[in-house]
Formats: sequence, structure tokens, C-alpha cells
Amino acid sequence: MANIDNPAAEMAAAGFYRIALGVEYKGSRYRGWQRQASGVLTVQETLEKALSKVADSPVSLMCAGRTDAGVHACGQVVHFDTQAERSMKAWVMGANINLPHDVSVSWAKVMPAHFHARFKAIARRYRYVIYNDQIRPAHLNEEITWNHRPLDAERMAEAAQHL
Repeated sequence: MANIDNPAAEMAAAGFYRIALGVEYKGSRYRGWQRQASGVLTVQETLEKALSKVADSPVSLMCAGRTDAGVHACGQVVHFDTQAERSMKAWVMGANINLPHDVSVSWAKVMPAHFHARFKAIARRYRYVIYNDQIRPAHLNEEITWNHRPLDAERMAEAAQHL
């Protein structure tokens, strides 16, 4: 029987902890979220390596949603199972010490065994920014799409209804 009031006690009794993390990253130099063939830089593998150092054992992550190459994320939820007993602050700080500047863990929480980052997600939000001007902005080139031609907002709104 699940201990809803104390998921940490439930998980300890099961011999492992399910830890959820809030992560964010700038995906410009990554080939997406999902782990790939050796030598391909991905966010998942980068995070798993950092967390494995904190756990002193291999960590395998499950995420709420995968991103494609070059895509950034804020507030993405991931989880992993571990036998390592660490404080939530240790997971956050330890991960961040071992992560590059473009990936960060913002929070950690012990979850009940039935929690799953992908299947328990209640919403996903995507943001696409189109910079419409004759001059291309140099400082936003990895964050936005630039278009120098006039946009038809009415047709764009109509097209968005099909997404």
C-alpha cells in the first residue's frame, strides 16, 4: 500500500528512491534530449553523467517530453530511481557542479513509486518567437526565428488553429 503522506518512507521501504527534477537547458549545441550513439552530445546523457557522479552509481533518466536538436527547455520534469540517499539540496547542487553552463537543475523532490515524468505530465507549453524586422538581430540568433518580409497575422492565426 502506498504511503501518500510520506513518499520518501514508501520508497526507502522499497529499497530505492524516485527523484523528480526540474531542469532547464539551452539546447543550441545538443543533438536533442534523447541519448544517442556514442560521441553524440545530448542533454539526457549530459544530465545522466552529472547525476551518476552524485549518486556514485549509474542514473537513467525518464523525461516528460523529448526535445529536438537545438531546442531549449525551461521547467522540464525528469525522474530517476536510485538507491543513493542524498538530500534534495545535494541532488540539485551536486548536479549543477557537474553540469556545463547551458544545463541546470532547479529543484529536486522525492516522489511516490507510481509517479512518472512522462505519464503524469498535465501540460506542455511551447513558445515560438518570430522576429519580424528588416534587420537581423545578432544577439538573439539562437532564440528566435527571423523573417524580414511582412507577416499576415490573420493567416498565421488561422494556420495556428491546425497545430
